[in-house]
Amino acid sequence: MEQDKTSTFNVSIGTEIHGSMVLSGDEVIQLYFVEDIFSFCMNGKLTMTDTRGMFEFGPITGNETIKIVYSSGEGESENKEWEFKIYKVSRVEQLNTGSPDTEEAIEIFFTDYMFFSLNFFRYSKAWKDKHIHEIVKDIGDTWLYAESHPQGWNEFEETNERLDYFYMPLWYPSTALSWLMKRGTGADQNEAGYLFYNAVNGVNFVTLGKLLNNPFMETPGLGENAEEYVFQDANPQYFNKIMNWSISGLDMIGLKFLSGGTKYGIDSMNKKFIKNEYKYSDMLEKHTLLGNSSLFPDINNEISSFDIVGTKSDEIDAVYGNTWNKRYDLQHCFSMVVRGHEARYPGGMIKVKWDSIDKEDQGFNKHLHGNYLVKSITHIFTGYSDMSYKQKMLCIKNAYYESDVSALVSSIKNRP
Repeated sequence: MEQDKTSTFNVSIGTEIHGSMVLSGDEVIQLYFVEDIFSFCMNGKLTMTDTRGMFEFGPITGNETIKIVYSSGEGESENKEWEFKIYKVSRVEQLNTGSPDTEEAIEIFFTDYMFFSLNFFRYSKAWKDKHIHEIVKDIGDTWLYAESHPQGWNEFEETNERLDYFYMPLWYPSTALSWLMKRGTGADQNEAGYLFYNAVNGVNFVTLGKLLNNPFMETPGLGENAEEYVFQDANPQYFNKIMNWSISGLDMIGLKFLSGGTKYGIDSMNKKFIKNEYKYSDMLEKHTLLGNSSLFPDINNEISSFDIVGTKSDEIDAVYGNTWNKRYDLQHCFSMVVRGHEARYPGGMIKVKWDSIDKEDQGFNKHLHGNYLVKSITHIFTGYSDMSYKQKMLCIKNAYYESDVSALVSSIKNRP
């Protein structure tokens, strides 16, 4: 499928004194921003050549904004537009030796507006007899202005848990959300592991389990198999062609937690001592895996860690499950660089057609072939390039598609 080189972007800096300044392609040295399901906010970096004396005549006060408009330029694609707030000017350095009146390079870090609402202001409020998702929505609408997001709430999964009473004692909203997320299980898949993240497609409150069971994310205009990414394609401009890739290795230190543990709690209302034991194989049975075989053999060890974490047995289960699911899923991540398309989003499900070394007998790599969950998307923009808009997609592969290793634990809830 032929595709032309029409991807485009522009970036402008909004200042209090001089209004908006649109940067030309040769002024942008580096520009990217990241959407990540494990991060509350989007963030990015701009390195630019200051040819207009902005550092001198601006000056940069911290109230500037950065607006990015981008598109794949393919077919009927629509421009995406997003405005960020500068939170740090890392450094300003000379590009040429000699007098400081020559041009400088300015390195700027920016984030979305929700970052400041999450981390700069403290609030107190109490809720009585409310589900956790009701409290989260109230926090999001009241202090984070989630409803004013251009796309509003996107993924929003209700929780099973209802709290008799929850008091937010002059906490940052980020602190309250973190506390609540640990104690919730999703009504869709009954799995722990809630995520709260802001992305271009909206504000999201959802479990890993639900995302792992979502429909596939298709790249518009590709027709059949639009959700599948390939290594081999004659056309270098093909949107789903993997141009560059890497895989994170397994972290054996992480097995200390993943193998299991014993968690304690004190139920002061009923004057009871709570003791919950967890095993690797038991946790696998409760979590959705993207393959038929787990990443590790049976490493059960319920005595590996001891902690006091809650006041109810179900609460302790949720807290442990939240951490376990997230740590396990991050054990094996696949990173790839593809041509940028504005329709992609973090939290989407995709397929990777992974060829095998043994093409005659096997055809595809039995371990790495199959379904992946997009954890994050880094939007990378480069001026004056054949491909000015690229995306680096970090994807979760929490199980092997198939394996001949009998020691690996077979998955119960799987989606290979």
